Order: sequence, then structure tokens, then C-alpha cells
Amino acid sequence: MAIAIRAHNNRSESLLNWRQLLNERTGERTGVIIRPQGSRFRLRPTDWVLNWGSSAALPNNLATVTEQRLINSPAAVSLSTNKIRCLETLQAAGVPTVEFTTDRQTAQGWFVDGQIVYARTVLQGHSGEGIVVCARDTVGAENSLIQAPLYTKGITGPRREFRVHVFGGVITNVQLKRRRNGYQEMANYSETIRNFHTGWVYAASSVFPNPASLQAALNAVSALGLTFGAVDVITNQENAWVLEVNTAPGMEGSNATAFVEALMAYTSGRTIHPWSNINVTATPSPTATAEATDSNADAAPVQEAPAPVEPTPAPRTRNDGFDLTVAANTVVGFEWQETQPVAPIQTNPFTPRPNGLENGGIYEVTFEGVNHIMRYSDRPRGFQMFGFVTVIPVNRVEVVRRAV
Repeated sequence: MAIAIRAHNNRSESLLNWRQLLNERTGERTGVIIRPQGSRFRLRPTDWVLNWGSSAALPNNLATVTEQRLINSPAAVSLSTNKIRCLETLQAAGVPTVEFTTDRQTAQGWFVDGQIVYARTVLQGHSGEGIVVCARDTVGAENSLIQAPLYTKGITGPRREFRVHVFGGVITNVQLKRRRNGYQEMANYSETIRNFHTGWVYAASSVFPNPASLQAALNAVSALGLTFGAVDVITNQENAWVLEVNTAPGMEGSNATAFVEALMAYTSGRTIHPWSNINVTATPSPTATAEATDSNADAAPVQEAPAPVEPTPAPRTRNDGFDLTVAANTVVGFEWQETQPVAPIQTNPFTPRPNGLENGGIYEVTFEGVNHIMRYSDRPRGFQMFGFVTVIPVNRVEVVRRAV
């Protein structure tokens, strides 16, 4: 079995990273990057085709692939990469997005009201390409907005930005956008446009997204008809809004590892290992089952997961008791709940508790600028967010009050 890779850029560093890792894991040349022209690759019935961010029609030597073995159709990628079509599709499917408009007068009203407005002059750009930030304190109170095909309204107040990776209806990794080392010395550091060149990177440690952001990411990938996608989500308290969905995201380190493991599991019919403990329930969406269309390519059906090996597959569960079953092409909702009794926390009588905290007590704490309800534990010492196994050290949070 081979995985033929059709890419928008065959020299993409991210593509080369995960393709090399895939070949190392399988011990053979499983991932084959297809040249734009002159490729002599012959597709076999057992092969897969993975489309890495390309909205162009498949070349003739890949066109015979079946729907079940095509990962991210060109039509679905085209729908995802066009900012307007993507936001409109997500909005129609009930996925929360940032407020947007194509009407300049509407955006001008936001601007006059003192809102930050992002003028998107490039509809298929990435890494902040084509974004012009319009705010009263930057362009002047008397100035009008520039002409652009799309405007989005900024989210104000304390906020965090996550990238949620979804593959085959399963969350495989979550990253948090943080300031990179040395950002203070960067002349082009920005709080409004956050990318590598303006002082921001995605980090994988101490990542605590709220439930709404994970649900929005699952729903977004499903609504666009994608098999995999990296969803950029911005959060404020318990709210979440989708910014965009990436079909050729950055891949390195643990992120590339998670992607390759999910790809290997998906193409072999095995269960994809989830990133976190979430209880998933699925609700069919009429939008998700509609065909994605592309004005520059033949209409292609939405990608579906491969048929299960067993006629009635058992629910996919982890050993911690959380149900992880999800159907393909569905809008997914979930709730955070433990399906097994939690083992009692053992108290260490020989270690004094800091600040009079009670073992097993429920507290409101501030972590990375956001308030959470967490449980304090003596062993290991720290605070634990409900639904997560990670323990946050006491010195990383500020205790507000006893909640229960």
C-alpha cells in the first residue's frame, strides 16, 4: 500500500517533515509525493491519495481513486481555503465564527463604534498575508476603511488562540499560540496579527482549551467535508469562535508525530488515538452531508471515513472510560463528564499544604489570565482541571476563592 501525496507545494517543509516520519515509521517508501508534471506513479486499488492543501483537480494518474481512499478532496480544500466561502459554510452549519461581512458600510459601522476591523485583501492567503488592521487608534478617527472583499470583527478582551487538529472525526492534537522567545526585541511584534513573524508560535505544553473550542473545531472540519484539518479557534472565557481551517498546517515535532499516527491508523482501519479525554456524541448535519462544489473543478462528494471492518463496530473507548465514537460527516457535540468514579485523592500528612488549601477542595483559580474551576490535590501537589489528567503546579496559578 502506498499513500500518494498531491500537494500545493511539493517543497513544503511541513510536508517533507511528516512524509519522512511516515516512511521511517512504516519502514518503507509509503508516502510518495506526486510531481505536478511527468509523474509515472501508477495508482493501485489498495493505494490512498492524500491531498495536502491543493484545490486543483487531481492529475489523470490519481483521478481513478475511490471516494473512500481520497483524503481531503480538492473541492473540500477549495471550500476551506477561500475565506468567504469557508465562513459562510461554517455559519450555515451553525459553527460559531468571528463576525464577518463583505459589505464595506457594515464594516465601517464597526469601525466607527470603536471595534477592531480586519480587512482581508487576500481571500486565500496564509500567515497573516493580506490582513490590514483597522482601528481608531491606528488609522485615525476620521479615516475610512480600505476596500477589501472581506472584513472580520476583532474579538476584544482577554483571549487565547488555539489550533485544534482533527483527523477522521477525532481530535489528535491541540496547540496554544504563545509569544516566542525574544519577542520584546522584535520591531514588528504585534498583538493584533499573531504569527511567527510578529512574535508568536504554537506551543504544545500546558494547553487547556475550553469545551466550546473543541466542539467548534470538530464541527468545522465536518461541515467543510474534510477528513483532516487544523482549526484556528479564538476563545474568551467559555466562548469560542472559528477563525479559519488549515488544510496544509505546519508540522514538526510532536504535532507531526500525532498526524502520522492518525494517518497510519486511518488508512489501516484502526482506531485513531485521541489527544484528550472527551466524551463525544454525534448529531447528523444536513449541511455536512451536502456535496462540496468547486467552480474550477468537477463537483466531488464530501470525503467519508473508510467502511468499518466489522459490520457493527464496538464503540471506541479508552481505558479511562470515555466514549470516543464519532460518525463521519456529522456535526459533533460533546460534554465533559467522567463515566467512571474518580479514585479518592490520597492525603500526604507529612507535607504541609500551601496557603491552607484543602486536599480535594474545589477552588476558583486564575491560570494564564483566565479563571477556571479546579480541584486541589496533595499528591501530586497541584490543581487539576476537570476533564484533564494534567496537574498544574501551585506556583503557576492564583487562587481566587474556595468554590465549594
